[in-house]
Amino acid sequence: MRVSLVVRLGALIGLLHAAAGCNEDAATFPFSELADAGSSADAASLDDVGIVDDAGGTDGDAGVVLRPDTGGPAEGCDPAARDNAPAATLTLYVDGDETDRSVYDSEPTAGDEPIADRGVTLIGASGETAASTCDDGVAAVGGLDAGFYVWSTGVTADELCRTRNCPRRFAEAVAEGSVKIVTAGDSVPVIGASVQFPDRLATLLEGLATVESDNVAVPGSVSSEWVPGTSYYEQRIAPNLGDADVFILSLGGNDMLAYANEAFGTGDIQGAIDGFPDYIREVQDRILLIKDQIRLANPDADLVYLLYPDYAQSSVWEEQFGFALPIIAPLVTQALEQILDEIAMEEDIVIADLFGYFNESGEEIGDYMADQLHFTDEGHQIIAEVIFRALGGVSIDESTIAGADAWVGVAP
Repeated sequence: MRVSLVVRLGALIGLLHAAAGCNEDAATFPFSELADAGSSADAASLDDVGIVDDAGGTDGDAGVVLRPDTGGPAEGCDPAARDNAPAATLTLYVDGDETDRSVYDSEPTAGDEPIADRGVTLIGASGETAASTCDDGVAAVGGLDAGFYVWSTGVTADELCRTRNCPRRFAEAVAEGSVKIVTAGDSVPVIGASVQFPDRLATLLEGLATVESDNVAVPGSVSSEWVPGTSYYEQRIAPNLGDADVFILSLGGNDMLAYANEAFGTGDIQGAIDGFPDYIREVQDRILLIKDQIRLANPDADLVYLLYPDYAQSSVWEEQFGFALPIIAPLVTQALEQILDEIAMEEDIVIADLFGYFNESGEEIGDYMADQLHFTDEGHQIIAEVIFRALGGVSIDESTIAGADAWVGVAP
């Protein structure tokens, strides 16, 4: 009986895909404190992160430009735009302590340096508006109409995006007026709602561009069925790659379920647990192989990796497992942390961090679940808006998820 319970719990643990913890919201970003202290970036701190402070010098490796402490606003910035409500803001900074892992898993500190004099663009239904970051790293566009907007962040090809929200193609495609989105993977994109998140994402964008959304996900599929050379890759992914702007991947859960069914079913519970990290790496390697092949076919396309929430924190799982849940939850978190840590920022993947969203919002995950794995209509709407935010989207009075403020941290 005890083995049967563990097998059942292990199988369900395996269903979780990937995610990461969440720390502090960027609303508490301390650049204003730096500005009040009269030092937007002192020479010692710039040396620490490899950036030259020489009257607006540039670090050739990082491509980051910081103004020296002039005591005034950065050239071209408009701090008054922040007070022209409603306004959208974008904060750019160097993550000096290297703690950021996604837009939800970031804790800006006084050791992080603002990026000033960086040109950015806000794209809306009425067109594009240019802006520039001030000494505190904040750019703003004010007097906006209600609706959805997209930032072109100005992050260069040489910069590594620690917050995992620096798309290479998406904003450009929106500005051109046409976006093609391809979604592939398991059942999450296709089950649980009358309208799934790929179509809901297209609806968010409909005032900004014409959107073609191809959802080619297959319920029950595992990562090995999607690698290059397989029928799913060749028949579902490859034909859509040539002109794709965004590729969304939802994979991993069914792999874990297969592992749990096989490994935990042998009765060697400890061995199954010990082997789990290595198996997760195998799944990661397949996902990165898919990503590499996509890059070969279309070097400019943005790859969005959907990180599932921590299902073990939901009321649905609590009702299912009761007293055993406190044993399960740490194992789930550990597995998800591993996946986020080991998909390095050098892989140039945009992270849609559902785990971070639910931790930050404090919302009950179970309220948005149609069953133990899939989401309701409201849940699919959350997924769409989390993806939109990760792609640089912001909202004026239309979404509390995207919000009016965005921020991007890059590697020192």
